[in-house]
Formats: sequence, structure tokens, C-alpha cells
Amino acid sequence: MYEARRLHPVAVIVKLVKLLRNLIATFLILFVGMPVEYKIYSYIGMAVIIFVILIYSFIYWIHYTYRVEEDEFRLDYGWIFKKKRYIPLERIQTVHVSAGLIQQLFGLVKLQIETAGGGEQAEIELSAIKKEDAVELQEWLRMNKHQEVVEKERDQTIYRMTTKQLLMTAATSSGFGVILSILAFLSQFDELLTNELFSSIETRVKEILEGGIVNILLTVTFLLVVAWGISVLGVLLKYAHFRVVLKEDELTISKGLIEKRTFTVPLERIQAVRIVENPVRQAFGFATVYIETASTGNGEGDEGGILFPLISKKELIKKLEEYLLIRVPETLNSLPKRALPRFSIVNVMLTLIVAVPLSMIFAPWGLLALLLVPVSLFISYYQYRDGGWLIDGNRLTLSFRHISKVVVLMEKRRIQSLDVQSTYFQRRKNLLTISSSIMNGFSGRLYSVRHLEEKDGMEIYDWYSRS
Repeated sequence: MYEARRLHPVAVIVKLVKLLRNLIATFLILFVGMPVEYKIYSYIGMAVIIFVILIYSFIYWIHYTYRVEEDEFRLDYGWIFKKKRYIPLERIQTVHVSAGLIQQLFGLVKLQIETAGGGEQAEIELSAIKKEDAVELQEWLRMNKHQEVVEKERDQTIYRMTTKQLLMTAATSSGFGVILSILAFLSQFDELLTNELFSSIETRVKEILEGGIVNILLTVTFLLVVAWGISVLGVLLKYAHFRVVLKEDELTISKGLIEKRTFTVPLERIQAVRIVENPVRQAFGFATVYIETASTGNGEGDEGGILFPLISKKELIKKLEEYLLIRVPETLNSLPKRALPRFSIVNVMLTLIVAVPLSMIFAPWGLLALLLVPVSLFISYYQYRDGGWLIDGNRLTLSFRHISKVVVLMEKRRIQSLDVQSTYFQRRKNLLTISSSIMNGFSGRLYSVRHLEEKDGMEIYDWYSRS
């Protein structure tokens, strides 16, 4: 693939839509904030902006080319300021193939290439190319990285999400992330909150507050239910047709209903495996499994590295051992009993900081907030019970809980750093906190287990320090 290639012309539309999406707030200000007698100028301004962006997108497409040459992936782009980007093939971590609505309409795909420590976004993004070009490029990358053509083995489907699993995943998802996303989205339009919209919202909020604690609780409950419903719909769209295929030494993960995505992850690039059990899924014996890689995660956070969205504990142990050669230990070294008060004291203090003001402001109904104290004690017990560690040859397993239980399995050679810390109160009880970091995107990822026995923490530290 030594001949420079351009993206498909549809890339102009993709670039145009992407830039316009970033200007939604500007368009709303022009349309809503402008007085009626000057609306014509708003339309003219928006038309000029769209035309300029269209011309810019076309020029960007004309001067954007890519090729593979001399074991490097090379990009040339820019019109006034010419830019070149050369990435050695050995630095490439994962290759993601997806298809949004625009790509699907024209039978195209988007290909993203991620490198170790590449930042929050993919290092390279080919926004619109033919499917056959994407397949050819993936083969070129695979062949050049291994320096030999390996005879293809039959693909093994190691996981396929059933309709029952998809519905259970959606039903046990959390809507809190959706609430935060909506609030973050609305914060972009704070300029609009100076007109009738702000007055309407302010009036409605006052009505709710004046309605008493019952009205407030009903409103909050309604918003949570709506957020949960939106989250369920999002899960159904995101994880439909979820499938994991093992091909030679690579995992190919495909998912999506409206926007179809495909991620390719070499097994050798996996830094750690993370098993997460939220309280609801844990009650039914299910968990979610993530793989941590040194790439960026495709800008999706945890969702970019999800391996099994929903799987039974028994099945995940079997699949990890059979396909990834990772043994999940049945038992771990637990925390000492004197660690339990440390969890309880901190959690109760944080709870009282919130509960006491609520009970005073919204008395007498606000006194219900004090019920959070026994809840925090309940959570503290499970944080103590689920904390643990194990050294198994060259693999370290850490277990901890905030709300969800998390078990992380990582090889010694993948650990970037291991820190041992102790506070004044921990030293009085011969306890400490141990933290292990792995490479994950630009900043890495840190896992900590609190209130370990001091000698246990030093045993882990000595194990890691030995060459």
C-alpha cells in the first residue's frame, strides 16, 4: 500500500456534520437570542457559516492522503500549512472499524487507529473509506507487524450476546451517567438562560420547592425513572449484535444497531482484565468484563474496552482461562478485621456531612436522610469483605469495592508502578494502602486497595521490586 490514497468524497459530509455539531450552541444563540426584527440576519449568518465550513471541509479532503510505507503509517494533510505524520507499525495498539448513519447510507466505514499513550482521541481517523479498503489496510498492518504471513485459522466466536442477556443488561444499567451527560450538554447553552427559557425554568423550580418534600421526592423519582429509561434505550442500541471473535492472536469485538462498531485488539496488547459486578447484577450472579489496553479506548472510556457486557461468573472464568489463558482465582487473601472500622468511620462521616444539613433544612421529612447512615454502614461492611489480593506467579490480583465490586488481574510486566502509602491513622493500626497503575491511554489507570495488613502490602511491594 505504497500509493497515497484519499478518503471517500463522503468524508466531506462527515467533516461538515462534525464541525456543525460543535456549533449548535452558536446557532441556537443566533436563532433564539436574536430579536424578531433581526431574524433575517441570523439566517444569513448561519448560511455564511455553513458555506465557509463546506468549502473548508472540501479543501481538507483534497489535501488529506494516507499510505503504508517502510513499516510506517503515513498521513499527509493541510493546505496552507503542510503537515506529515508518520507512525511506526509496532506502536499501533488497536484498529477500530465503525459505521455511523452517514457511512451506512453510502456503504462505507470509519477506521480508527490507536497507539500507546496516544491521548484521549484516536491517533488516526479515516472518517470514510470503502469496506474493502479497510479490510486491506487491516491485513497490511497485521502482515507488516508480524513480518510474515500467518495461515489464517478458523475464526472462533467466544461470546455472542443473546436477546435475554441484552434485555438484562439494559434493565440493570444505571441512568446516573445519562443525567450527568444531559447536565453537561445543557451547560453549553448557559447564554440562553437569560431569556424566557430561564424564567420558565426558574418558575417551575420554585413551584416544585414550594410543593414540599413530597413534591420534591416525586419529581426526583420521575427524573430518575426517565433517565433510567433513556439509559435502557441507549444500552439496547449500543450492545445489539454484540459479538467477540478470536482470530489468530487478535480479538475482534463488534456491536451496535444504528451505529455499528468493530474493534480489533491484539492479545499481546492487553494490559489487564477487569471484572465489575454492580449490586444488581451481582445478586443474579452476573458480571461485566473489561480489557485494559495501552490505547485510548476510542474516546469511549470504559465502553471502548468492554469484552463481555453481561456474563455469568462461572462462564467468564471458563472463557478467560480457555481463550485468554488467564486464571481467575476462587479465593483471595482478605483484609484484617481491624480494617472494618476504618471503612465505617470514613463512610459515616461523609454521610453525616450530607444528611445533617438535609434533615435541618427540610425538617421533618428531611430526617429521613439520616437513614443513609445505616446504608453507609452496610456498604462499609461489603467494602471490607470484598477487599483482597493474591500473587499467583507473575500475576497480581486486586479486589475492592466502592459501590460495585471490582477484581483486576494484571501481569507483573504490565504494571507501570506500584505504590505503598499509609496515613497517620493507618499506621496506628499497622495498615496501608497499595496502588498499582497500568498503561491506559494518555494518563494510565490506577487501582487501589485500602487498609491492607502492613506485612501483606510489603509482600506485594517486594514481589514487584524483584527483577
